[in-house]
Amino acid sequence: MKFMNIIHWSWCLPQTLLGYLMLKKYKRMGWVNDIIEYRLGTVLIRQIALGGGRSLGKYVFTYDYKDSKRSEELKTKAQKRMDRHEYGHALQSLLLGPLYLFIIGGPSILWHKHFDKVKNKVDIDYYKDFYTERWADKWGKVER
Repeated sequence: MKFMNIIHWSWCLPQTLLGYLMLKKYKRMGWVNDIIEYRLGTVLIRQIALGGGRSLGKYVFTYDYKDSKRSEELKTKAQKRMDRHEYGHALQSLLLGPLYLFIIGGPSILWHKHFDKVKNKVDIDYYKDFYTERWADKWGKVER
């Protein structure tokens, strides 16, 4: 995976650097429950700071469902779905390199921020009706 690390820290530098800084902050705040070596040089960080996930280069942040009040089966399904979805974004990062933050990151953040306002006006699905999320689900092999 040394080669993938070189790719993450060169071709994907802007988002990987942001992810590294985010990881340092989350560790300092005590928000990281687990760090797992994942696929293609990515690092899966189970955290409690965000209710959802973020994918920044090699750093894939997903909410840790282990303390949620859901049944074990629902926790496992939700965790797997979120891990795979955010990994799909990591694959987008590998493809797009320095363009990732403009093509995926920015639009995805705006979509997330304004989705609740939009969904009340039209019948739309968060993951199926916006290209960044649909693409991440497809590449992460997420079944909804």
